[in-house]
Amino acid sequence: MAEKSLSMLYCWGSSNCGQLGVPGTFDVHQEGGPTDGHKVDLPVRLKTINNIKQVAAGLEHTLFLTNKGEVFVSGNGEVGQLGILLPTSIKQIHAPVQVLTLKDHQVMQVAAGEQHSVAVTTYGEVYSWGDNTFGQTGIGGSEQEGPVSYPARNKTLAHLMVVQVACGAHHTLALTSDGSVYGWGLNSNGQLGMFTAEPVRKATLVTALQGLPIMQLCCGGQMSACISRCGYLLTWGNNRHGQLGRTIVSSNPKQCQDLGSALCSATPKVVPNLASYSVPIVYVAVGSNHVAALDSDGKLWTFGNGSLGCTGHGGAGGPDCSLSTPRTVLDLVGSTVTQVECGRNHTLALAHGNVYAFGDGSSGQLGITEVPSSGYVTAPRQLKPHWQNNHTRANETRQADACVQTSPDGTPDNGCEDMEVDEPLAESSPVFVKQIFCGGDCSFLLTTSCPRQSYDRTVAACCPAPVPPPSAASAALAADAAAQVATIAVPLPAPSSLEEASSPVPEVLPSPTLESSEASGRRLPVYELQLAHVRYLADLLPDQRIESDVFTYLETALASVACWNQSFLCTTFIRDPNEHAIDMHAASNFMTTLASITRDTAKDMIWSGIQSTASNLPSWCVTSECLRAYVLLVLTPHFSDVSNYKTLHLPYANKASAWSPKAKSIMVHWLSQSSLDFLERMVKAFVGAVGQALKDDNRQQTHVKPELVGLFDLLKQLYDVNKHRATGIALNTFYVDEIFDFVMISEDYKRWREKPLMGAKKLSDKVPMFFCDYPFLFNAVCKNVVLRVDSMVQMQNAVRSSVPLANLHYGDPTALLFSMFGANLSFDPHLRLKIHRDNILQDAFDQISMAMPRELKLPLVVEFHNEEAQDDGGVRKEFFLLLMRELLNPNYGMFQEYETSRYIWFRENSYESRHMFCLVGTLCGLAIYNSIIINLPFPLPLYKKILNEPMTLDDFIELDPVMGKNLRELLLYEGDDVEEVMCLNFTLDRVYFDEVVSKELKPGGADIPVTNDNREEYVQLIVDYILTKSIEEEFSSFCAGFERVCGGDILRLFQPVELMSLVVGNEDYDWDAFKSNTSYKGEYSADHETIVTFWSVFDEMALEDKKKFLLFLTGCDRVPLLGMRAIKMVIEPVQDSRLLPVAHTCVHQLDLPKYGTKERLKYKLLQAIQHYEGFGLV
Repeated sequence: MAEKSLSMLYCWGSSNCGQLGVPGTFDVHQEGGPTDGHKVDLPVRLKTINNIKQVAAGLEHTLFLTNKGEVFVSGNGEVGQLGILLPTSIKQIHAPVQVLTLKDHQVMQVAAGEQHSVAVTTYGEVYSWGDNTFGQTGIGGSEQEGPVSYPARNKTLAHLMVVQVACGAHHTLALTSDGSVYGWGLNSNGQLGMFTAEPVRKATLVTALQGLPIMQLCCGGQMSACISRCGYLLTWGNNRHGQLGRTIVSSNPKQCQDLGSALCSATPKVVPNLASYSVPIVYVAVGSNHVAALDSDGKLWTFGNGSLGCTGHGGAGGPDCSLSTPRTVLDLVGSTVTQVECGRNHTLALAHGNVYAFGDGSSGQLGITEVPSSGYVTAPRQLKPHWQNNHTRANETRQADACVQTSPDGTPDNGCEDMEVDEPLAESSPVFVKQIFCGGDCSFLLTTSCPRQSYDRTVAACCPAPVPPPSAASAALAADAAAQVATIAVPLPAPSSLEEASSPVPEVLPSPTLESSEASGRRLPVYELQLAHVRYLADLLPDQRIESDVFTYLETALASVACWNQSFLCTTFIRDPNEHAIDMHAASNFMTTLASITRDTAKDMIWSGIQSTASNLPSWCVTSECLRAYVLLVLTPHFSDVSNYKTLHLPYANKASAWSPKAKSIMVHWLSQSSLDFLERMVKAFVGAVGQALKDDNRQQTHVKPELVGLFDLLKQLYDVNKHRATGIALNTFYVDEIFDFVMISEDYKRWREKPLMGAKKLSDKVPMFFCDYPFLFNAVCKNVVLRVDSMVQMQNAVRSSVPLANLHYGDPTALLFSMFGANLSFDPHLRLKIHRDNILQDAFDQISMAMPRELKLPLVVEFHNEEAQDDGGVRKEFFLLLMRELLNPNYGMFQEYETSRYIWFRENSYESRHMFCLVGTLCGLAIYNSIIINLPFPLPLYKKILNEPMTLDDFIELDPVMGKNLRELLLYEGDDVEEVMCLNFTLDRVYFDEVVSKELKPGGADIPVTNDNREEYVQLIVDYILTKSIEEEFSSFCAGFERVCGGDILRLFQPVELMSLVVGNEDYDWDAFKSNTSYKGEYSADHETIVTFWSVFDEMALEDKKKFLLFLTGCDRVPLLGMRAIKMVIEPVQDSRLLPVAHTCVHQLDLPKYGTKERLKYKLLQAIQHYEGFGLV
């Protein structure tokens, strides 16, 4: 049985036009206080209306809303603000009268401006009436400037579900169920959030708030405010008294110009002092020029014009009391404030059941009789509870209310109904303050005899889940639904006519226990996505009708960015822009269930909503909450389908590539902190989208199409995020293999090189973006092609600059240059090195030292003294092989080898000249430039340094695993006694020519102990010293020589590991691929007896022997960047079985005699690979 309670409304303040709804004078000893006919100083009871739910007061009129959805009005109606027919001679109503025009509509909320009124029905319809001088009713358009005498429906919003309205003096804002905000009326101070000084006469979308999940809208005077889902307070409009709580710094000169003042802001922005405060704001009230905000801890903050004491900070008041920074009301600190409301120039607050008032009291609106002569009170003053004395009601018929907050349709949220109670309630029944209201110069207070009905604004709101469980659904559905964010029960739509009558259908979804306060039933005004909704659709039987309420709810939520942004939030999230606060597990469960829906109508609705959300993603953000949809959309099953790229990935990417600096900073941080699985999913989706776009076009591209630039730019941002993560996804995840098939890479590269000559133009100026602007998307094949093209172009340019002939025509660079010169040309278009085998290092250094920079760009040809072999590639390979072997001889002392890693590094304080290191760098560049893999066992950090990447402890561990791991253990040591246990200081012992030398890592390092606090600095200094400072001159010389050949933009194409593979190859041996790539000449085939025997022998060889064979065949025992598939061996038969196998390294050809037995083939083959040095004519 429902608990009975008695509600009464008390009012006080100005009554000059009858706005209190209390007619005439009355006995001061009965229920009220003294009155002069124009004001009421103490609370008096309004007897003419029962069951009141809400009161909204304008300057001289008041609206009373009952739990049944009826609207009553009183006060001044001279411009139609009462919405009722008045006799010509009467402009004021002193006793509440029902607005009959709204009699057939169930109203759930009312709001009042100075002289206009607004009502919202349970169907989301908006009705307005009253003064329309500035279009504040939103009725009629530009031709309608006169008053609107009766409630008229706002047709502009007819297709939307409005859930909340708020009125300022002459403007109105409305919040819809999809999270959109619409405004109309006066905008002279930017109070609508729009950049126009002209009145807005029709409901217009406030684009500045798009995507923001809003909990509450509030307006007052010439300003507006709202509270976001995370508890941020945003303000905009007039700031002449600091009521925005922030300093206006406009980056848009047009704003001040259009609005005529720099003392206002049309841009909604967060109040910074409250944003940095860790406790969320849960409620805001706005007066004419002041603001009161309540946080979830029950602390009250005020700011704005305090000249009449309405900010409650004490003092004498006066014109200099404006406050532009929010401050807590000190007199209420320690008390938990649960409600606050603002009138024009006064404030009411409720704490522990006591009502406090401060501000202007000249019209009795404070409810106290002892008002200072100034007419205002500057600090909170507790009201005497006159409402406690009003219990002489034994013979009255009482209206009892249910003990929980009513839902928008007027029914109690717990299923209880309003009921008439004829019997008297006990005279000892206590009375509690249920709710307070303010407006104009009036105050109102609603009492209840049930403590659970008292509103507590500090309790977070929760969302209903109107989901009808299908009869065939699993019993687990109810438990799943109860686990959702929804925490109150609501009536369900009627069961489907197709359901069996015997199937029990619960009347409401199970809900967790309510808090002791009715406010725990507060609803989220904006829809949110819930698992119960999609579970309902997934569990529908084939012949079962979809309930329209659920379908419409989901259709609205899925198509709204704001709805996505407030969904799947962690139950205990911290209000921190560095955290997106999304419960990824809950979101993933939702997406999994979403993918299981089979009903076509539901699938179409879902896909349409997701497309709409992707198209409307914001590129800016007023708070970080606006960006959550970017994270959630990636989790949708539709995102993994690259065929959706035109309607999903491309709009998403275009918005993301246009992120404002603030939005980009937030998203980059979120992505850098996201799981590897999420980042990989996102990258793969956009890589696939690029590949699909290239496939669909099915043409050879020479530049990135303008409509696809957003995809490429977003991938660039993701690549940068991954690059700076401590642990990132594999770089080959970014490779778009379709680029090789559908892009003319050589042409794209040539035009990319010419791009600087085009000038600094924008994409809109038709200057194309090239694929080479996004080299991280190139796989190894593409990068190798670009490198080869670059080499050919540079060789071509070197030849051109060296040949004293003009107007030479050069063909395809891959066909190269040699055939272009006739026999009559005396110029040799090569860098020709003539080498003695017994003096290989000195000969090479001497000749390279004498070469001009442009000559180093010429094709390299090597000739060994007294050897007749023509260098078609094989001689070059052997030259570099022998050269590196000599160069690494310890006798030279240029490098030192680390025994544990077998890598080499520059020797500190080497006696070799810096010129020698420069020559080594030049040789490395020549090897890359001429496509030669060399054996130079530098670790990966060398190539990171070449590409200007920072050195880390991981890099040092690669070079010196033993010392590096010791340093890591120092960082991981959990004790707080590092200094005592480790006994280290900021020095490093180094061995120079058998002598130990102590190096200080920082000035005075010998006297600085390593402690828990500075150990990270110590480790980084060691890494910097060994990998950078100690070899700074040697590396700089090496790098200078390297860049003589391979400098410039071409290096931007490569990752360090890829650059390393270009120089030294890798050891990713795939012998099966090697075998499958082999081709045969003459009578040989894969089935030939000799070939079968050859592969049998090869398969049985040890790894070292296989590597020797690779060296014998190609001149190198390592795998090139393109992998084993780049090595295509050709086996040709030789009739004379007395000969050894012979390799032509320049073309990877093996001349293999037809040996009679497996043993003989094995013997001859092993003999050949052991003696591979030297070239002669075959």
